[in-house]
Amino acid sequence: MSPKKKFFPHEFSKNGRTGKIYKLGNGTFKTHFIFAHNTHQNTFSTFEKAKEHLNAEFDKLDTNPADTQSQFPLSRDRRFYWELEQKLKHEADGASLHLAVDFFVTFHKKKSFKPLSVSDCVDKLLASALANGTTNLQIRTLKRHYRHFKDTFGSRKIHSIEAQEIADWLENSKSKKEGSKWSAKTKKNTRGSLVSLGSFATKVLKALPQTGEPTEFEKVPTPKVRFTTEVDIFTPEEMQKLLYSAVEHDIEFLPILILCGWIGLRPSEAHGEDVDRPKLSWESIDWEKKELHVLNQKVRSKRPRTVPIQNGVFQWLLPFKGQQGPIWRWKTAHDGRFTVLRTHAGVRPIQDGLRHSYCSYRVKQLGDLVPVSVEMGNSPEEITRSYKRGVTDDQAKAWFTIKPPTGYSRTIKSKLPLSSQ
Repeated sequence: MSPKKKFFPHEFSKNGRTGKIYKLGNGTFKTHFIFAHNTHQNTFSTFEKAKEHLNAEFDKLDTNPADTQSQFPLSRDRRFYWELEQKLKHEADGASLHLAVDFFVTFHKKKSFKPLSVSDCVDKLLASALANGTTNLQIRTLKRHYRHFKDTFGSRKIHSIEAQEIADWLENSKSKKEGSKWSAKTKKNTRGSLVSLGSFATKVLKALPQTGEPTEFEKVPTPKVRFTTEVDIFTPEEMQKLLYSAVEHDIEFLPILILCGWIGLRPSEAHGEDVDRPKLSWESIDWEKKELHVLNQKVRSKRPRTVPIQNGVFQWLLPFKGQQGPIWRWKTAHDGRFTVLRTHAGVRPIQDGLRHSYCSYRVKQLGDLVPVSVEMGNSPEEITRSYKRGVTDDQAKAWFTIKPPTGYSRTIKSKLPLSSQ
């Protein structure tokens, strides 16, 4: 029987170790194996001698610790390193000691890992956002989201917080005013701010190791926002109570009710508090054409739009004709004054209730989503998903035909003198 033909490189294995034998062009044979991340090579005149060499070397590595330690001297005894390997095996998904050292060198030395508390990271992110031109409205939103998170995790090192903790915190967070759990939308928005915090802590502050994997904040599942219930809106009777209460207690708030409830502006477009753009002014109203021109007011796209002012609504605005400058002059008064006004009127609070109400009654009035979406600066899909609620024809008519109280024009002019021309 003829001897079995050899193929090169020829693999030689023993005791779980593997080496290779290469046949060189000059007829000699080279051995090759790796031990302790170092390459070992020798050249022999015959294949048999090369094979004998690998066999002897592999025996020596396993049976002669002194020889191994002479080549690779250790600062501790072998049991110490064995215990480290066992700890990594059981507590770090089987990672090797070599991987652990690589991790340390990469992320503690080369990446200058600097543990910081959540409070420190939040403060530094907000300072950076402010310095880099982030809008006041966005800053205020970030502060609100981070304030809640700091209440629970402020003193913790940010790298020590795990995804499950964050997910549990989001799931169990409640509104301090109402005591109810956060809506899916609130949880989703807060998670988005936390993802930004994790990214900033990683890339800028080096407070999180750059592992190339998602941060713990990113690992938190995004809450699903389901629009299975109709939005809440004010009734025509509640709108009348708000208007009449404003005439009696807060004339300056009256235009805000009109702009949001009867022309469909966002609250931030109507009052312009904490936004980086000029406030909406009386000059934006075309008194002859009965139109409101909204320019650079939309929060994201700044797309201009023109909204018609209905005849009944125009009668409420007419006494203000001749006013000049910003319609709302204050920086942070809107929310507080609206709360006081609702209390006087005995009307329940509804998040974005005026704009939602306008949308619902206006869609019923026109019977078409498209013109309403243009007036509101939204897509028809968004109108259906986030704003519209079913109402009757009579309710829509009643909403836009609320009449001013007796002596209304005289009351306005006496309490709010015209600006100088």
